[in-house]
Amino acid sequence: MSSQEELDFDLLISKLDNKKIEKLAEIIDKIPSLSETINKLELLQSSGTLDFLVNSLIALNSMKGMINDELLQELGEKASMIMELLEKLEELQNNGTVSKLLDKMPSLVKLVESVEPLVNSGSLDFLTSLAIALSSLKGMITDEMLKDLGEKVSSLLQMVNALSEATKSPHKVTVTGLLKSLNDPDVQKGLGIFITFLKILGSTSS
Repeated sequence: MSSQEELDFDLLISKLDNKKIEKLAEIIDKIPSLSETINKLELLQSSGTLDFLVNSLIALNSMKGMINDELLQELGEKASMIMELLEKLEELQNNGTVSKLLDKMPSLVKLVESVEPLVNSGSLDFLTSLAIALSSLKGMITDEMLKDLGEKVSSLLQMVNALSEATKSPHKVTVTGLLKSLNDPDVQKGLGIFITFLKILGSTSS
C-alpha cells in the first residue's frame, strides 16, 4: 500500500466515531438479508409480479383522494364479516357439517320448491303469524281447556261423519215412520241439539 493510500485510509478512519462504526457494523450484519431481499425482488421482477404490485400501488395512490374515513370503516367492517364467515365455514368443514349438508342438498332443493308457492302466495307469512299467535297463547291455555277443546272437536268430527254417512244412503221416511222415529231417544237428542242451534242462530241474526 502506498503512502497516499495509507493517508486516505487513516483520514477515513479518523472521521469515523464510535456511533458511525456501530451503524457500519449493523449494515455489514444485514448484508445477507439484503442479498436475500434482492434475490426475491429479482424473482418477482422476472415473473412480472413486481410490475403488477407497482401498478396496483399507483392505482391505489390515485384513488386515495376518493376514499374517505367512512368508506374505509365500511370496508373494514365488511372485511371483518368476510373473515368471520370464512372462519365459520372452515369450522363447519372440519366438523363434517358441510359434507352432511351437501349429502342432503337434493332434499333441501325439494323442500325449497315446496315452500316457494307458499312464499309467493303470502301463505307462509300467514302461517308464521298464526304460529307466533299460538305460541303467545300457549301460556294462557290450561290442560282443562285443551281437554274440553278436544272433546268438542271429537264431537264435531262425529257429527260430520254421521252427516256424511246419512247423505250417502238416505232412507225414505213416511209420516208414520217420522212419528215413530220421534220416540227414539237418539232422534230426540238430535232434535234438541238442532233446535238449540236454530235458537242461537236466530239470536245472533237479530
